Amino acid sequence: MGFKNKKGMLEKPLWVIIDLVILFLVFYYSASYVDQVTSRIGFEKAYLSRDVVLLINTIYAAPSDIELQYRRIPYGSAMGLSIIG
Repeated sequence: MGFKNKKGMLEKPLWVIIDLVILFLVFYYSASYVDQVTSRIGFEKAYLSRDVVLLINTIYAAPSDIELQYRRIPYGSAMGLSIIG
């Protein structure tokens, strides 16, 4: 009785380790991409830019003076603007 195919005994665990490393890298980069895309900061910037455009258009179209009230909203959310007038 002797050892047959010693190279094959080492090759299988090596491929399992390589597969695990590749799986970890794919998961890591996928998670970081999703985090970047769904970032609240990017979403809030887009929301606030559209809100400011709407506010400017409303100010130009208003027949009289405009009074702006700024509400203070807790940390982590966009600043709210309301128009009175």
